[in-house]
Amino acid sequence: MKVQIRQYRGVERADIELDPIALVAGRNGAGKSSVAQAVAAALTSMAIVVPGVSKKDAKKLVRDGADEGAVLLTQDTVSRSVSYPKAEVSGLNDADFGSSELAVGLGHIFDMKPDDRARVLAGYIQAMPTKSDIVAAVGDIGYNETTAARVWAAVEGGTPDAWDQTWAKSREYGTKEKGKWEGITGEAYGSKKAADWKPVALTNETDRQVLADKVLSAKQRVERTVGSAAVSEAEIARLNKLVEAAAGAEDITPVKADLEKVRGDLAKARAAREAMPSEAQGSGTKNEQRPCPACGAALVIEKVYNEPIKLSVFSSETAAAAAQHDNRKDRAKLDGTIAGLKSAVVILEGRYEMAKRLTDDGMAAAERLTEIGENKGAGQDAIFDAKAALNAASLVLESFDNKAKADEFHAAIAKNEQLIALLAPDGLRRRTLAKALGAFNGLLAELSAAAGWPAVRLDESLAAHYGQRPVGSVSKSEQWRARAVVQIAMASLDGSVAVVIDDAETMIDAKSRSGLFSVLQKTGLRALVCMAFAKRELVPNLAAAGLGASYWIENAVAEVMK
Repeated sequence: MKVQIRQYRGVERADIELDPIALVAGRNGAGKSSVAQAVAAALTSMAIVVPGVSKKDAKKLVRDGADEGAVLLTQDTVSRSVSYPKAEVSGLNDADFGSSELAVGLGHIFDMKPDDRARVLAGYIQAMPTKSDIVAAVGDIGYNETTAARVWAAVEGGTPDAWDQTWAKSREYGTKEKGKWEGITGEAYGSKKAADWKPVALTNETDRQVLADKVLSAKQRVERTVGSAAVSEAEIARLNKLVEAAAGAEDITPVKADLEKVRGDLAKARAAREAMPSEAQGSGTKNEQRPCPACGAALVIEKVYNEPIKLSVFSSETAAAAAQHDNRKDRAKLDGTIAGLKSAVVILEGRYEMAKRLTDDGMAAAERLTEIGENKGAGQDAIFDAKAALNAASLVLESFDNKAKADEFHAAIAKNEQLIALLAPDGLRRRTLAKALGAFNGLLAELSAAAGWPAVRLDESLAAHYGQRPVGSVSKSEQWRARAVVQIAMASLDGSVAVVIDDAETMIDAKSRSGLFSVLQKTGLRALVCMAFAKRELVPNLAAAGLGASYWIENAVAEVMK
């Protein structure tokens, strides 16, 4: 793999071959770190790898006095280039032709927060919890199998992002549940506060039905009180008027007697009228002329309807007509009598109905006034007391329900807090990772042995050790060695094609420096190692050792050493 660097920061020109190791040596400030950054940019396709420089400031990455800079990475027939100041990457952009950020020194797990360190390591050594791990752990918290299945479905695949997203959702759920608790209680949530919280109005009653019955009873009392006290003075006055009207009403007994008598007279008159002959029957008299058996004179035999036969001497036609007229007058007189009786009946019926209605209404009003009794006009205090009792009973019931709801939310929050801890990077993943650290520590021990250095390892809390001491307590040179071992190990695991190691001069002794090349040789990784030397003749010749090539950089130009 070849690297060409032109006009990049402190490098004017450098043609370097990673075959497999390239050692770029030079005095301090000669441009070694610029070479390391340029190669890192090409290997990662990141273009901008210098801290504090953004893409809009990429002009700063072009060497002073030049207009453009570039880095070209080639292997066999493929290539990738990064141009400046546009900071554009072109050509092959395949992970198989590159390296991770950790492999080129753009990050290190020692510099990460514990959670991030666990997440990254878990992905490297594939130490993620299984479904059975999750089911068991979630079950221990108190969730059922359905919840465990949902959690597994959310994190299935084991990627750190899936776990972190599920972890974030659990925190969001917890925040919402705390909001519900606060909405009920009116207080800020706290686990201890929530465990002891109870409303001021809460009593010692533990049976909700008893409290509900008290509320119902109080409601009924209010309804009764409002109903009885709702009789207004106007209503009472109306009822009293009805009673007074009944007292002044006509006595219905004589009116009824008169009505019955008149109805009887009317019936008789109608019967008499019906008994009279009709107009066709004339006056009801039928006359016949016959000779008198005694004297032979003309006789009139007068037959009146329903009366004895009368005999009279017929004198003339005029007498018969007069009799007919009298009968008509009798019928007319009787018709007048009937009409008068009918009018009397109508009048008496009206008087009777009026007197009866007034009497009945008065009796009903008197009964209602008796029911009202002493409640009239005495309702406001009673209503106030009844409503106050209802409010008190309702407040106790509401407090009982709020306590139950708050406790329910608190229990859910407490369980969710355990789930959050389980899903967190330092939770179940950390515990599973700790179990899987054996293989990773084995690799670190193998690489350390190849270098001839004390073994580097991570303990169960993922804290790093160099030999028997924590990395933080060893010398700067020893810390650098521990970092290098871990960097090389992770590059081996993630499939990076090369590593970039800068500041190798931190190893002050030749033996340690030799160990670095030994471990790189063992892994077979391509490597760029940048190391400061005061003199050119002190630089080891990698070509002679069969490890690659050594380069000396001076005056911004890197040249291969023979």
